[in-house]
Amino acid sequence: MKQTLEGLEYAHNQGILHMDIKPGNLFRDNNGYITIIDFGIAKVIGEKADIIADVDNYTIKTETGDSTFTGTKGYASPEQQVGAKLTFASDIYSLGKTLKFLCTGKIDPDSIVGSRLLSKIIDKCTNDTPSKRYQNCAELRQALETPTPPLWENKECRNCGSKIPADAKFCPNCGQENPITPKPVLLFKCPR
Repeated sequence: MKQTLEGLEYAHNQGILHMDIKPGNLFRDNNGYITIIDFGIAKVIGEKADIIADVDNYTIKTETGDSTFTGTKGYASPEQQVGAKLTFASDIYSLGKTLKFLCTGKIDPDSIVGSRLLSKIIDKCTNDTPSKRYQNCAELRQALETPTPPLWENKECRNCGSKIPADAKFCPNCGQENPITPKPVLLFKCPR
């Protein structure tokens, strides 16, 4: 993901919106580096767009007013699917969907990501409102590099049950080595 973010950030710094970020467009080369491929529907936006003609036409409107959608439906942002204004947050949405697929192996919206941190990041990336997403790759990278919070709060010795410091190698009460027993993380699907 770090290499993908670096590549996408480079494209965004050039004013390029990829518009089709998905696992199939991330290519691992012989040296193990991830490369973003298939810029076939990419658009230039922002200040760099001034030198390109017709950059405001992100989607094509037909005579009936319907828009022709380009991209991959399972990964495209809501605004891309309806022909609304696109920003770099649109690529962030697709990257969030890609990260969810990499964590679960599915694009099913009901699939559960096992990591609380990644689940929270994915939820923010894939928010339906573009302004509530990460606005650029640097914000997303910072969120990914934030240390994971502990999954349990009360540390106790698995041998004698006494409270002990989180970094204890031995229980000060009974001498048990590696005494911390993590409490299980319960994952459940919200009924709503």
